[in-house]
Amino acid sequence: MTYEIREGCGSIFQNSRKTQEKQPDYQGSVRINGQLYELAGWKKVGAQGTPWVALKIQLPREKEASPAPAAKPGAPDFNDDIPF
Repeated sequence: MTYEIREGCGSIFQNSRKTQEKQPDYQGSVRINGQLYELAGWKKVGAQGTPWVALKIQLPREKEASPAPAAKPGAPDFNDDIPF
């Protein structure tokens, strides 16, 4: 059984893949009006020392497709349609 995010619900987890300071400390997702959104959160400290989390919500980013391997330059383009 796969996990499905219900309407008006979501989850956020500590970002275990963070390698740079600007990357979010937390990542997750939430479903609002049937649309799935990505969540990102950064740990902050207020002027009086109170900790808080800044959030960003956005539509999911398109995953970059791997480019198809290109044919070697000068390689003949064979037609493999054999008529028998």
